[in-house]
Amino acid sequence: MQLNIIVVLNKHERTGTELPLHSDTSPTFGDKSPSFLVQQPGDDVDLFCEASGAPEPEVTWFKDGVPLVQSDKVTLYKDRILVRAVEASDGGVYECRFKNDFGQISHLIRLLVQELGLVMNSNKINVSFVCILK
Repeated sequence: MQLNIIVVLNKHERTGTELPLHSDTSPTFGDKSPSFLVQQPGDDVDLFCEASGAPEPEVTWFKDGVPLVQSDKVTLYKDRILVRAVEASDGGVYECRFKNDFGQISHLIRLLVQELGLVMNSNKINVSFVCILK
């Protein structure tokens, strides 16, 4: 955004300048992942948080309070992370934290990696149900 300033010196002379206007603001959230996610082992999980502010906020991602680092398993992007082939140990509390000179915000995402139980029965049993309506 620009601010135009014009000074009238007399009816024949004018001078002017343009000044940039800076609107400094603390970070505010845009779209973000739900606060609770349940995934199956082997799934890829994409967690995201978007925020804006001026100056542009810096983001730091955490898992269980520890800063995340780029690895073969975890890819860090500015406003999202990708966790590949999740397993039970990938479950926990993920946090995206945005900070600039005017404030800080964070969003927590609880990830549960839930294995489906497998029921096996080696004995073949026939089961029948009778429903009586009155």
